[in-house]
Amino acid sequence: MTIVIKKEDSKEEKQKKLNRLQKLPSKRKEKSFMEFCGVLKGVFKEDAVLIQRKLRDEWP
Repeated sequence: MTIVIKKEDSKEEKQKKLNRLQKLPSKRKEKSFMEFCGVLKGVFKEDAVLIQRKLRDEWP
């Protein structure tokens, strides 16, 4: 959501707009990325740098 605060708005109007923005519920959900940490650790036996070099060598 976007709220436009103009230069000519009074202090009260600016404060009302900011308060309205703070009262709105957030649509974004909190995501936990910690559950994915180390998931690929057991899949790859090589070093990450070696895998990147191989992938880059395949590029034209």
